[in-house]
Amino acid sequence: MTTTIDRQTSTDTTATATPRRTGVAIALLAVGAYLVVVPFALSLFGRTADAEKLADRYRTFATEEGLAQFSEHTNIVVRGGRQLLDEALLAFASDVGMSEAEFDRFVASRFPNVDVYRRRAPEVFAYLEPAVAVVAAQAENVSDADDFPAPGVPVTVGPWALLGAGLMLGGLGGLGLWVRAAPRRLAPALALVAGLGLAAGPLVLAWPHKVAAAEDVAEAARIAFTPAVAQATTADTYMIDAAVIELRRAMLPAVADDLGMTAAELEASIATEFPALARFLDDWESELSGSAHDISQSQIQFMDEFHEADATPYRALPWLFVVPGVLLAAVAIWPSLSRRR
Repeated sequence: MTTTIDRQTSTDTTATATPRRTGVAIALLAVGAYLVVVPFALSLFGRTADAEKLADRYRTFATEEGLAQFSEHTNIVVRGGRQLLDEALLAFASDVGMSEAEFDRFVASRFPNVDVYRRRAPEVFAYLEPAVAVVAAQAENVSDADDFPAPGVPVTVGPWALLGAGLMLGGLGGLGLWVRAAPRRLAPALALVAGLGLAAGPLVLAWPHKVAAAEDVAEAARIAFTPAVAQATTADTYMIDAAVIELRRAMLPAVADDLGMTAAELEASIATEFPALARFLDDWESELSGSAHDISQSQIQFMDEFHEADATPYRALPWLFVVPGVLLAAVAIWPSLSRRR
């Protein structure tokens, strides 16, 4: 009698375990298929390649030191330009005995590049200062975003890791459906480990914080990579080039000649009376022009890559893995909880 009861109990247990094991295997297959589909559905192969290209291009520039230098260079250009417009040109007009209106006509007729700068520069300063301040404030966010998905790991590894994990989980699920003789606890155990890994991995690696930092960096850079702003920045850089060259090579010698001075003597006087202007003129020709052209032209060169990478749903990325991981772990442990109840 006891033997009959034991056999019946064993049969019931096996009958109950089989559909549970099948359910877990199906869950493994579903999550595996999901992980395989995600990189293609979100175009992550192309977008991560573009993101890595941008990171390589701007990694040196977008450090705390690089952004601080960028901010300082901008201040040199703005302070020097404003001193030229607000003080030096008025002083030159007074020195040569012209009214402000007469001097404006003199500049417009003989020095057209300086005249364009005189009219355009206030607009440049108005957009340049706040834009640079926003970018310079992103140093910490850039560092955090650069550590995604893990420090020292290129972001291009991510889609391949998802594809590999999806194929592995799908294979385990298929094996669980095919090999009915496997230990009945194997599939739930594998599902539990995989689910916990999917759920805990992004949190342990601080993905929510890193992708939020990446979103903040992208938001700060979006205006710079619009066609209108990128083209205007490039054009304004050439405009400043032309104005500085004309100012030093033509206008200052002409003013110096009217004052009975050499151009060198006038520049020495400018260095004493208008130090911000003198530094701007010297630094622009020696260093700032080259770096300004490099940055402005990169805005055009990498515009497509930025917009492709920017289409990535940064903030959603961690939860695309945490949520199915939690569900998979729940499927794995639910039968045990049910039996205990």
